[in-house]
Amino acid sequence: MPNSKTDMPNSDLFFQYNKLNSFEQTLLQFLSIVYEPAHTTLVVNCLRKMEMNGPRGNRPTAANLNHYIGKFQKAGLLTDEKQCSPEIVETLSKMSVEAGTFSVFANTVREEAPVSYYYGKWTTRCWRAIREMRIGIYTEQFDLIHDAEEFIANQCRELATTLPPTVQVMTKPFDPKWFRSLPSSFQFYLLSQVFSYGQSELCSFPEIVDFMQNEEEFSELSSDEILPFKRLVFNQLLLQGEIKQAGNLAHQCAELFQGTGATGAVLLLSGKLDEAITSFEEDMAFLREVNGSDDVAFFGPSGLFYILALIQKGPNDKYPEIATQVSIALSLFGNSTEGESYTYLANVISTLINDEIGIEDITFSDEENPYSLTVLFAALCQYWLNSSIQPEVLEKLLELHQRAKDNDFPLFSLFFASLLEKTGHEPEENQQLISEIMESTGIVPLVEILEPEEPWKRSLQALIHATSPQKTVEQGQTTRVVWMVEYKNQKISISPREQKTAPSAGWSKGRPISLSRLYSPNKLKFLTPQDRRICVTIKKVHNAETNGISHNFELNKALVAMVGHPSLFLTNSPTTPVEFISGEPELLVEERGPNLHIRFAQEITDKEVSIYQETPTRFKIIKIDDNH
Repeated sequence: MPNSKTDMPNSDLFFQYNKLNSFEQTLLQFLSIVYEPAHTTLVVNCLRKMEMNGPRGNRPTAANLNHYIGKFQKAGLLTDEKQCSPEIVETLSKMSVEAGTFSVFANTVREEAPVSYYYGKWTTRCWRAIREMRIGIYTEQFDLIHDAEEFIANQCRELATTLPPTVQVMTKPFDPKWFRSLPSSFQFYLLSQVFSYGQSELCSFPEIVDFMQNEEEFSELSSDEILPFKRLVFNQLLLQGEIKQAGNLAHQCAELFQGTGATGAVLLLSGKLDEAITSFEEDMAFLREVNGSDDVAFFGPSGLFYILALIQKGPNDKYPEIATQVSIALSLFGNSTEGESYTYLANVISTLINDEIGIEDITFSDEENPYSLTVLFAALCQYWLNSSIQPEVLEKLLELHQRAKDNDFPLFSLFFASLLEKTGHEPEENQQLISEIMESTGIVPLVEILEPEEPWKRSLQALIHATSPQKTVEQGQTTRVVWMVEYKNQKISISPREQKTAPSAGWSKGRPISLSRLYSPNKLKFLTPQDRRICVTIKKVHNAETNGISHNFELNKALVAMVGHPSLFLTNSPTTPVEFISGEPELLVEERGPNLHIRFAQEITDKEVSIYQETPTRFKIIKIDDNH
């Protein structure tokens, strides 16, 4: 714990702090836990409740508290808003933890100023949510953290805070002594939060990376316990462009990284494609054996680099297999930070298979700050499809490009510079930067693994496709799969049919297509990315008694994959379209005499997915989790 001016994040402020008497120092520690702008009445009430009297034993009053606040503000220890200076607030709270006063202070302020996530002034609710989250971190209470984290993410984006609470507590400043005192599970949680934020925003925390690379720090952990920490460090090194260090780590801890795609990612970025493919396939074989299934994918950034390796390796007739692999990754990790990037890749590969304009626009979701890899893959896929980058993506790319250069993320700098150079943005300057980064890091940019087509050529192909009625089935232009839906007795069934264009325009009635054929869909070039996402929810079942093989849907996963699919129809009325939409359980509030009765409008069961039929042709697919 910091105990001298040289240990402090801001020695000038702690020079002022060290000049204070014991009561004043303790009061500042208490205000660091209150966190919100200090309200005189609240603070006085808390001090009296704790029987925390002044230096002369005098009982706290509004007048003498205001005297101390004015003194602290003059010294720069409190802001104009009567909050602890951001430069010292976390160190003061850690001092309270070490002194054994933190819990008493935290419990008192929570009793006097309880948090409410449902009513009260917006700013007060947000400040107290941050206070609750900080208290949860310092007292290792995940329930406090999760409740506050959700509220902050949804309601407090406009609050003027520079860092998320977990990142602020961990990095302002990083305190190894305090960190070592935490249980390993809590250490991992905090580290994963910090690295996730840093990778998203392209800001680095070198002191934490150095700490984690010190073998002595985790020497007491077993191999199983240390595995997630090593993988955290690897991803950080990889995305920062420290591929030599990342490769050494994966090599030194080969057993820990088996089945992760880590070595393959390093080899790919080093320009060793054949070795990368070999390493990736060895890891895939390991995963298939461990999981007893062919539907496996690499978690994290290595999974995206695996897809890039497959695209680079080719040849073109392998695109359907690549599309299936992307669909598997989306099925397994669609909600991860890499999910949107997989969706962009699925669009590109489907376009290459069908030789037409992209099925879906490559745009960001509603998030204000898309993940850095999301920006990179959006720009990469837009360039491959149209030889250009759309303004929305370009704006974010330029912002992150500057941040990558400022904060030492050469991998992103290299990829961004390559994309900018290819699309005519300051080509000479970016070409020089590309050469410097490649020479210093050994990283090879992967922008050229696909040759983009000019927009006019792709538009012409789409026009020919739209106006020509005589496309062959082999070209994949006149065949599609539709999904017939029947909902009866609160149960849903799905039946795929293969349709072809009819001579009189429109689509034929179609014929059933077996699940066994869809289970291995690599030869079915007409499948869309969303079709493939449904296909990977089909499982092969071996009947031990008959020694027979059957194929069935994993219905929960299939229903989620069908949300938004344009080719769903009623089984009993094959031309009537069906709509699947994603939904959340709705609360129903009823007055019952003097009381309010609150319940879910839809029944919540122990099932992972609930189906709610809004109309005969519109179904709401509701994913149920523990919070519900």
